[in-house]
Amino acid sequence: MEFFQQSVLPQSAQHIILLKYMLVLAYMIFLPYFSLLLGSMFISMNLSKKGGDNSELNAIAYRVIEFLTFNRLAQIALGFVPMFSIVFIYMQLLQLSEISFLPYFIISFGFMLIGTISVYFYKHYFSLDLLLSENSIEFEKSSVPKSILDSLSSFSSNYSKYGKYSVWLLSLGIYFFIALSSFFNHDSISEFAFINVLLSWASIIGFLQFIVLSFLFSYILLGYNLFKSKVSESMNDFVSIILKKGMVLSLLMPLLLLLDSITTSSSAVSENFFFYTILCLFLLLLISTSFYRSLKFGQVNKFNSLIFLAFLFIAVYVIRGQYLFDTSSQLEVNKLVENYTVYENKIQSGLGGNILVVSGADIFNGKCIACHNFDKKIVGPAYKDVLQKYEGKMVNLVKFVLNPIKVNPDYPVMPNQGLKPNEAEAIADYIMKTYTEQYK
Repeated sequence: MEFFQQSVLPQSAQHIILLKYMLVLAYMIFLPYFSLLLGSMFISMNLSKKGGDNSELNAIAYRVIEFLTFNRLAQIALGFVPMFSIVFIYMQLLQLSEISFLPYFIISFGFMLIGTISVYFYKHYFSLDLLLSENSIEFEKSSVPKSILDSLSSFSSNYSKYGKYSVWLLSLGIYFFIALSSFFNHDSISEFAFINVLLSWASIIGFLQFIVLSFLFSYILLGYNLFKSKVSESMNDFVSIILKKGMVLSLLMPLLLLLDSITTSSSAVSENFFFYTILCLFLLLLISTSFYRSLKFGQVNKFNSLIFLAFLFIAVYVIRGQYLFDTSSQLEVNKLVENYTVYENKIQSGLGGNILVVSGADIFNGKCIACHNFDKKIVGPAYKDVLQKYEGKMVNLVKFVLNPIKVNPDYPVMPNQGLKPNEAEAIADYIMKTYTEQYK
């Protein structure tokens, strides 16, 4: 915990933008892996229970979980490194929020770590159980004492117990993690009570979305493995069941997305949030259509496109959540930007250097006044007509000043002025303060 506390640093507007991109990337790795791990454990345990003496079904149950645990280093890279990155980024972006959320992330990490270790116990015991059952006749004919075989059989039967441990522990850890993430995305960061966070609608709906995604992605992965391994015709009914369940899940997810949108505070939503919600719904429609075509026309090769659509959906889903976080954390982010200049000046003063004060007014008069005015349009629009959308969103304004893009077709794109980050922050601060004083 002390490591995270000591790693918190002041952040400029450019650093904040970079951290948000890193947060999106970390979630894009974290969510698919742990959703597949949890969903695959559920499916593997269910198949092994139904398998009985069906060696082919038992082999599929084992292969489902073996695929995700082929390499421990890969599991660390795909699961726990992104998780640590997410926690680290939250620590940086919310360092001024004065709430202690780090201990709950550590509890979540503990549950997920022990749950992941239990997955490996499940895998190895299951492998031993399959070995003993498939070679039972040969073992009986061998010179191996029966007492040893009985001990091995009793030992290997523990796999179902560790399977249950892994599912419960992973579910608890993920619920804690999703609850905290949902809180950051939906609520005022300053109002934090962990019990209320756990029992909030945002947490419950977020966890249900994760469970649905876990099964949906796991069925897609299972179907892909079956398609690649070319199972016997006797398993066609099993493949049909997978397709039906996948189609149902792809139709259930839109309901949860709409419920999430309805229960989200109006102050936390934006146009971008609604755009990416619609894009998520469209991708889910494509996924359900692919399941339907595979089921009706026997086009099992559709699993290739399903995998692509699933990962594309995750990317859009994560970006959708990021826009919620941008809105709910805007106050804390603005404080970070304001404090960074003070911190920078203290560093320069401590080193004995002259403090260079960047004047937003000077930059405006030198670079902006030829094309912009506060109350009338010249080459560009009047500030009073466009600055309203940047109220409380200083980081977005700084980002636009540094990298202008075409927004209004009635005006030409603003040329890039080649400003440094501190100059962009100064001009953004100047025009917003002037706008607020004159028109608010």
